Amino acid sequence: MCLASGCCRSNEDMVRYFAPNLIWNGNGNPWPNMDVEGNRTNTGDGYKLGYWAGASIQQYQCSQMHVMGGPGDTDSQNDSMGFTGPLLRINYNGERFMNEDTCAADAEYPIELQPKHKCFMITDSHFEENAAKCVNTFAATLAEWDERVGDGTIFKGQTLRELFESIDGMDVDAALATVERYNELAKKGNDDDFGKPAEKMVAIENGPFYLAKLGYSFFFEVGGIATDKQRRVLDVDSKPIPGLYAIGNDGNMLYRHVYTINMPGTAFGNQVNSGREAANNVAEFLKA
Repeated sequence: MCLASGCCRSNEDMVRYFAPNLIWNGNGNPWPNMDVEGNRTNTGDGYKLGYWAGASIQQYQCSQMHVMGGPGDTDSQNDSMGFTGPLLRINYNGERFMNEDTCAADAEYPIELQPKHKCFMITDSHFEENAAKCVNTFAATLAEWDERVGDGTIFKGQTLRELFESIDGMDVDAALATVERYNELAKKGNDDDFGKPAEKMVAIENGPFYLAKLGYSFFFEVGGIATDKQRRVLDVDSKPIPGLYAIGNDGNMLYRHVYTINMPGTAFGNQVNSGREAANNVAEFLKA
């Protein structure tokens, strides 16, 4: 038997056990896998079957969190995606806290440490020309942002003070001082505070001004059932269970702690090749 049912992302009880922080933080599930009838998959069925057969469940599961341009706290894809370029970001304290020239797969680490695990990306009316200079996950236009003003994700103000005052809990005076400091560094041509490249330090001066609320989105869980290099399921004594295999996210030993995107194709390559490896080893097992 080969277990290939995906992870446990859509099973709230299992997520609560393996990754309780996601429940505490209120992360949504905007990218669930579905079957042909529209039912959610990735419900941990393979984990359960393996466990009932005596399998060892990996102690360290890895929750894949990425900053996709939205707050990440609903099940709506529209609310969870947006521009993620390296524009100024501040927290509820009105403070800048990171070098914004950071990929979506790494930006969740500094954002996780911020109040309410959220931040706000700031731009002025020159957003589109500045965005064109950036590598970003999802392109956007100001017209699209205007349509979303008031949805709890996009905020707009004719002045910076008006903009910051529209955010409940924002330290307005600190935010104004942060933008002033950022503009000074942009004009100076050197980010003394966080070392962001000068060409990506764009002053925020001409209204109207916009804020996009950012958090991190939960994609899927990797880890699952303990396996060996032949994709055989291991018991609690690390011995193979005869005839039982696990592939893909059911037995994702390769990405227990980190889901790398630095080498394109490695994640999907593992998912596809794990099935091939298991099939070849099953064939050898049946010949024995």
